[in-house]
Amino acid sequence: MIGFEADFEVTSNLLLLLAPARMHPMSWTGESRSVEHTLSIARAVAQQLRPGDVIALIGELGAGKTQFVRGLAEGLGIAGREVASPTFVIVHEYHPSGDRPPLLHVDAYRLQNLDDLATTGWDRPYPEMRRGAIVAVEWADRITGQLGEDRLEVVLSHIAETRRRLILTPHGRWTECFDQLTHSLNAIVGSAPATCPICSKSADPQEPIYPFCSERCKTIDLGRWIDQKYVISRSVEQSDLDQGE
Repeated sequence: MIGFEADFEVTSNLLLLLAPARMHPMSWTGESRSVEHTLSIARAVAQQLRPGDVIALIGELGAGKTQFVRGLAEGLGIAGREVASPTFVIVHEYHPSGDRPPLLHVDAYRLQNLDDLATTGWDRPYPEMRRGAIVAVEWADRITGQLGEDRLEVVLSHIAETRRRLILTPHGRWTECFDQLTHSLNAIVGSAPATCPICSKSADPQEPIYPFCSERCKTIDLGRWIDQKYVISRSVEQSDLDQGE
């Protein structure tokens, strides 16, 4: 009986992981078709930035996180060519001309613990680093609990060689300006549809089967999980299971 209960728990947890995740009640999904397109989207975000804001960038290697920071820099009046990947330096600091706030570019990939984070000046509960500055954090999912309330989460994922899917989710004061921001983003993206990750056909973000274009593609994706062609790159956390409730 104990073995049956254990098997049931594992199966239930797997089904919850495979179930479509709930979208944040306020989020924007769009597609970038080129590096310049990504820069344009980031420049639009930069127009809404205020001192104390955090841009939390999430995505695998090569997804476009650093390109997004370059777009933010250009929107703040900083030459994009000055922005480099912070992989070997945890924090880069860039200063625009005039009275615009500085941009701090943080790489959280190499942070192992809160002590490492503290060395950057990230002083909890009121982050010293954020006073009077704008902070863009790559690999932000590694320190989500330390990012504070006023942040815009930007998730980038591959669609094809030059195409990326972006999902922007506001938190804190970003919810107040998000309608204006999404209006600007929609103008940049235009009517270009998002695409299905299985067959690359158009996929409607408003449909319940999104990001898939059809039930068939959704089933194919599920089959790849069952066949173990996909792997979970980290341990399962309670927050993952809560999404199925």
